[in-house]
Amino acid sequence: MLSKLLKFIKGEKDKPLDKNVEETWGPTIDYDRCKNCASCYNFCKYDVYAIENGRVVVKNKSNCIEGCSLCLDVCRYGALSFPDQNKT
Repeated sequence: MLSKLLKFIKGEKDKPLDKNVEETWGPTIDYDRCKNCASCYNFCKYDVYAIENGRVVVKNKSNCIEGCSLCLDVCRYGALSFPDQNKT
């Protein structure tokens, strides 16, 4: 996880997702918990999130970097989840 964080801070790109991971890896928003604070949207530099009709959405799931779930730490409402890494 530390190496992922250092790469993120340095702006380094990770390896592209393979087709199977691309279809399954990425965030899911629990709208019962989400307060549309846009912390995830503002944090993610890979344009995974967007704001549509005043609501944060996962717009470009395929942009998410395999194994990256750093936006979980910025969501103070616990509204984000990712697939189990052992299953991808």
